[in-house]
Amino acid sequence: MSEETTPETSVRPRGLRPWLWVVGISVLSAFAVPYLILPLVDHPLATYVFWSGFSLVIAIFVIWGVARWTDR
Repeated sequence: MSEETTPETSVRPRGLRPWLWVVGISVLSAFAVPYLILPLVDHPLATYVFWSGFSLVIAIFVIWGVARWTDR
């Protein structure tokens, strides 16, 4: 007797894959931008602006990622 996977018992929540892609690209940008792009920018606040924006974007991604979590 095999159990069928229903939407209620699905192992992977809907929207997880896009969220993982976005977070993965963000993590890669956290390595690439400071070492490849920021050295080319002469503005003294470039690093501050990048990390401030990056922190805000990651906070939004975390909120997006956990918005549908439930205690089932």
